[in-house]
Amino acid sequence: HPLGWGLNGDGQAAPVPTNVMDDAAAIAAGHYHSLAIKDGRGWTWGSSSNGLAAVPAAAQSGVAAIAAGGTFSLALKTNGAVIGWGRGMAATNVPATLTNGVAKIVAGEAHGLALKDGGIVAWGSNTYGQCDVPGTLSNDVDDIAAGGSFSVALKDGAVEVFGIAATNPLAWSIRAVPPEASNGVTAIAAGQWHALALKDGGVIAWGTPHFDATNVPPAATSGVAAIAAGDCFSLALKTDNTLVAWGDDFNGQTVIPNYASNGVTAIAAGKGHALAI
Repeated sequence: HPLGWGLNGDGQAAPVPTNVMDDAAAIAAGHYHSLAIKDGRGWTWGSSSNGLAAVPAAAQSGVAAIAAGGTFSLALKTNGAVIGWGRGMAATNVPATLTNGVAKIVAGEAHGLALKDGGIVAWGSNTYGQCDVPGTLSNDVDDIAAGGSFSVALKDGAVEVFGIAATNPLAWSIRAVPPEASNGVTAIAAGQWHALALKDGGVIAWGTPHFDATNVPPAATSGVAAIAAGDCFSLALKTDNTLVAWGDDFNGQTVIPNYASNGVTAIAAGKGHALAI
């Protein structure tokens, strides 16, 4: 059962469409819209602008994964093909090489990343170099994440960030990957201006200090199974299926409602709203 809370001006948190009120397989949260998969079909709710509500026919069956960006959405088909819709180059300029063999997709504010044959394929806005994939990330990459103006990769247990220059005042030290994230990392997540890594069941955070987005609470330093990063807030899913949230609470996104206080199996974080299954 998908649940949402936080920023809801476009209905991106609630109500969840009745068609996906149960048996949802996956969720994703964009800036002002949300996605879910049920029975291999992609569903969306929230903002209807920019063509976001028009789920293409190709994403209405055989969908294995989804990703939500700023003004666009992505779907990964069971045959390894990537489908994009919405507004911007990330929606309309999906590379022709991504018609098969893709293992994972993620969406940033205006760019997309795909993991294919162990290497990263990037497209969309490249204003800050977030699509300039380093040669070292053409193989053996284990995980990917996309932020506002940067991209994150996990390879051999080490985190690597590319995109916005470290000298740019908007970088907020996102390129300064903490030494403890140079080995043993098992998962990564990227928000608008900060990033997360999961190591030995604990969360490592860096990037913007705004709203204490990188101030990991004690409850998220152990026993964590999954992580998600929103604009300036973060979520951690514990192994006991409870949630920990921290960072920006201007829209109530870090106040976990009673209905999401236990039994959670998946999480997603958008610009100002949170989702859970």
